[in-house]
Amino acid sequence: MTKFITLDSNSFKEVRNQMGKDKRFAKYMTLFFSERLSIVVVHEALRGGGGRLFERKDISADSGVLTPTKEDWFDAGCSIKAVKKVSTKEALRKATNDALIASVCSKNNVTLVTNNAVDFEDLKKHFKSLRYVTVAQLMQEYTMEKARGTI
Repeated sequence: MTKFITLDSNSFKEVRNQMGKDKRFAKYMTLFFSERLSIVVVHEALRGGGGRLFERKDISADSGVLTPTKEDWFDAGCSIKAVKKVSTKEALRKATNDALIASVCSKNNVTLVTNNAVDFEDLKKHFKSLRYVTVAQLMQEYTMEKARGTI
């Protein structure tokens, strides 16, 4: 069964670069996962100057783009109030983006790939169905599948 995943902004470049360097890893990602692009991650990349990571085809309507709904915004606000301590405007922006990603992933049965596990562990207290893995865990799964000879 194919798992749906989305890459957090802190893991996007690392995973995509690895796919470009290692054709077997790219095959693994294609065979085992169906990637959904988070529009919140696109916004973070564009805000931080990383817009070159994305191509127009990545953001088309039929590519499975995850976009927060009004309900996701409400849930994000509630989760920040419940589990996050934010003291600056920048911390609030980051917490809001993380909470939006968590909300959308949990409601759409999508596993998040992130290098920011600590922040998402806090959010898991609010979004009980949130699933995430680190890039290191993803690479470990890949190594195991490669050793089994499945790719």
